[in-house]
Amino acid sequence: MKKMKLLFLFTFLTYGSIYAQWEKKHYVDDFGDKTDKTYESFMVTGTFTNSVSTDRDAVFEFIKKENAFRVKVYEFGYNLATSLEHRTVTVKIKQPNCNVVTINDVSFTKKGSLYFDEENFTEIMSAFSSSGQYTMLFNRTSDQSTSRYRLNFKLEELNPQEKAISSF
Repeated sequence: MKKMKLLFLFTFLTYGSIYAQWEKKHYVDDFGDKTDKTYESFMVTGTFTNSVSTDRDAVFEFIKKENAFRVKVYEFGYNLATSLEHRTVTVKIKQPNCNVVTINDVSFTKKGSLYFDEENFTEIMSAFSSSGQYTMLFNRTSDQSTSRYRLNFKLEELNPQEKAISSF
């Protein structure tokens, strides 16, 4: 049974690394009931490398709300990439047309998320404005080590109804 669960998880994560689609979700209240407030998200897999691990599994959860964009980073697929220090990083995104977008001054929070503030929100949204294959790279450097993150994913074409929902 354990092998079945692992196979299912691997299949799900592998699929997520190939195709990504914004999914509309609802916030919940204190009782776990859906509210009218929504956000959009998708998850993909990738890898990370640091002084201890090379090309280890990572999961990235993209979360988009009104004027905020966050990417939660899970090392080994399940541990948030927490740190004792907040860092500012540069994110590079290779778009489907092979252009490379560089976004500077992105916060990598102590809690393990890339946070795109109001100043770089427009840049990240513009970078993901078309369907196709993307590669995203970023490094987090501290006094002790550097962690490198890499993810590849394909954003699918939005149908007209989803385009109306999406804030692209």
